[in-house]
Amino acid sequence: DVTIAAATEVPVTLENAGAVDHNWTVLSEEIAAEGDFSEDLVLAAVDNVAGGASGEGAITIDAAGTYQVICTVPGHFDAGMVGSVTVQ
Repeated sequence: DVTIAAATEVPVTLENAGAVDHNWTVLSEEIAAEGDFSEDLVLAAVDNVAGGASGEGAITIDAAGTYQVICTVPGHFDAGMVGSVTVQ
């Protein structure tokens, strides 16, 4: 869980210490189950990063609020890979 400033570009580095792909995806609406995910909910993301690698991106979210962050790799949301970004 992280807090960022609204309307400010924030760099994101995803360090994947695991053995399988992961990503970091910020959603415009909270979902309750993996099956509720659709690409049109994506506000920002760091694309899939292979195990043992790192990936970089940047996010800018204009509206204040709390946004759900998930890993969209199948099975990962259901395994608990969920967090939040609070925008102030």
